[in-house]
Amino acid sequence: MRIEDCHLVITDVGPEGRSRVARHDRVSTVAAHGATVAPLWITPEGAPFAEIPPPGGLSWILMEMKPDNAGGGEGLPNQFHTGTTTNYTVILSGRAILHVQEGEVEVGPGDTVVHRPLGAPHRWSVPGPHNCVMACMMSSPAEIRS
Repeated sequence: MRIEDCHLVITDVGPEGRSRVARHDRVSTVAAHGATVAPLWITPEGAPFAEIPPPGGLSWILMEMKPDNAGGGEGLPNQFHTGTTTNYTVILSGRAILHVQEGEVEVGPGDTVVHRPLGAPHRWSVPGPHNCVMACMMSSPAEIRS
């Protein structure tokens, strides 16, 4: 699976009160942190897209990472990092290793990771030989306290 081949379908309700397909497009991708990212949706609706959603918002992305020995070891997913969101991740294809400070776990297609609490250091690696594609929803609290 390659995220460049994926489509985003958005439905809504038309003026006559009937459901309809409002949008059906191939996803657009950007290079970010050594991975390929497809921004899918952000709330509040209409907010400019950012990897980290605004306070009280959600951000939904697809992310594709290369195996570590194929140049995928550069950037944020492969370095320990923290965040201000709770992340909900589903592995769609390939395999990845989630590293935390006190261990690691290998995950594959269909596996789901709920990464919490806010600010817990973690990183990803891809053992290969195939890329890993994951869908990730990030939820930002209404108020971030320091």
